[in-house]
Amino acid sequence: MNDKLYAAGGRKTSGVIKQVFNLTIPEVDVFDISNAKWSTLPSPQGNLPTPSAGCFAFTSRGQLLIAGGESTTQNEAHNQVEALDPATGLWHLHSRFSIGRHGTGIAQWKDTDLLIAKRFAISETCWQGKISMPF
Repeated sequence: MNDKLYAAGGRKTSGVIKQVFNLTIPEVDVFDISNAKWSTLPSPQGNLPTPSAGCFAFTSRGQLLIAGGESTTQNEAHNQVEALDPATGLWHLHSRFSIGRHGTGIAQWKDTDLLIAKRFAISETCWQGKISMPF
């Protein structure tokens, strides 16, 4: 997005200290393609509001969206879709899924965002089962 690659979410898993799920990474790193340099968004405002692993990222209307994921802050997968405005460097809650998701993929096809999770596929307008989505 805007000649920049964003790395957001994930965790540092350590079986040695038995910290498998709770070492999530809140910082967001940015690779500037034009000058081939990495930087980190200013902390704390640039950090992910909900640090999680197994989340997925996509862009929509000029914003970076980070959705779903898992962490030790709750038992269920996260249902938040959080948006970063790259112009301001600030995050806000964009929307929520009706059911949390992690380890999910997303793709864009013919100007439509498709979320692939088990047997479901969503677009900006509906679930495959005709349930309205908050995009």
